[in-house]
Amino acid sequence: MFYEKVENPPGRLDTAAVSNAAVCVFEPAVLDFLSTLGRTVIDLSTELMPSFLGRIGTYENRDYLRDIGTLDSLRLAEAEFSPSARTRP
Repeated sequence: MFYEKVENPPGRLDTAAVSNAAVCVFEPAVLDFLSTLGRTVIDLSTELMPSFLGRIGTYENRDYLRDIGTLDSLRLAEAEFSPSARTRP
């Protein structure tokens, strides 16, 4: 089952911290599917991924990642990765 931005997603506690970091590589068939939707704006998490469950490959990354989905988090990322920043959280 796929849950996008659910406050308390069902499942085991040890998998609750797993997320999609929105780095996607698509096969041509996926792009063909997107073109059939007939729109220029598509929500991948709700319109694409549910249609391809069971056919999505993943790569686990334990490196530090920063969400930049808000202006505040973007500013924090800019500060963390500026040339003067020596350490990351």
